[in-house]
Amino acid sequence: MKKTAILSSVSLALIFSVSSVSAQTNNPVTYVVQNDKNVVGGIYKSIPNKKETLILKSDKSKFNKQVLAAQTVGQSLVYEKVIGMEPLRSYRCDSVLYKVDILSMTKGKTIKIATEYVPPKPTENMKVVGSSLYYVKFENFKKDDSVFSVVKSDLIGKKRKTLIKGVKDFWIRGKSIFVIKNNKLQKMSLEGKNLQSIKSLNYDLYPTQSYCGENKYNVSSNSLTAYDELSPNYDEYKFTAYDFTKNKGATINFKFKIDDRHPLPEDINLEKKKMIVSSWIQNKNYEMKFSYGLYDFNGKKIKTLIKSTEQQNIIYSDMSKGHILYKDGQNLKLVKF
Repeated sequence: MKKTAILSSVSLALIFSVSSVSAQTNNPVTYVVQNDKNVVGGIYKSIPNKKETLILKSDKSKFNKQVLAAQTVGQSLVYEKVIGMEPLRSYRCDSVLYKVDILSMTKGKTIKIATEYVPPKPTENMKVVGSSLYYVKFENFKKDDSVFSVVKSDLIGKKRKTLIKGVKDFWIRGKSIFVIKNNKLQKMSLEGKNLQSIKSLNYDLYPTQSYCGENKYNVSSNSLTAYDELSPNYDEYKFTAYDFTKNKGATINFKFKIDDRHPLPEDINLEKKKMIVSSWIQNKNYEMKFSYGLYDFNGKKIKTLIKSTEQQNIIYSDMSKGHILYKDGQNLKLVKF
């Protein structure tokens, strides 16, 4: 059943988006915090491990998400505000898609760039690079809500161009756009040119945050990791990894101890043969809390990085720099290793 509502310009909360995926540790980062009984929801800006500043406070809303992405660009704030939801047939766990207004606010003045229907959990909902905005949208979700398109726009919505259709995921790293299409990892230029296939992915993939399907994957600052369970007792795994920064790939088998439940490789360093792995923490309330640890390629834990957090609180991980940036309530924390 269709749901609609009108939200104020400060009705913002929930999923994070950072001003730079691999943000410098001494630069401010823009992120979104969900409403909670002990947390003031809204869009924040902070230098990691320093005092945060609330940019826009969230209002109450009947939607489970009020904003899907936010990014500061100079003196402007670009964000996607949820104004409606629709049933989603193609995802097993994520049962709704979102109708959003894509907005740009500068010194209190707000401009609408576009209104679109968007998927629930792409790696990136939107990204501003230079003077261009890149975002994802459904072409016709009532006909096909299993794939979507990537659009390039100016920051006032006057010039828009669809760069590619029929993709299942999207993100930008450096000067390249990455997509998953036709079971392949592909990349192209920021102009939508020079499309090339990087890696065949010959099975359906589900983002780690969706909890759907047997084959899961994660996109970090520098890599994509996709894994399969190989044994019925859930202690042996195989994963395929592609490193964006080194243009290298590898297939790795590893085992985990029985107390490491549902391990998900989040990031890898092929040269040092180390990886960041999240593991589900069992609890009586079945809360989706995870610990994050540094492991070698044999599955041996080297160090615990984060004892307990929700996966949606992880803003980015970067094995090349030895960083994990995450939200703890409304605070922004950086772990170095």
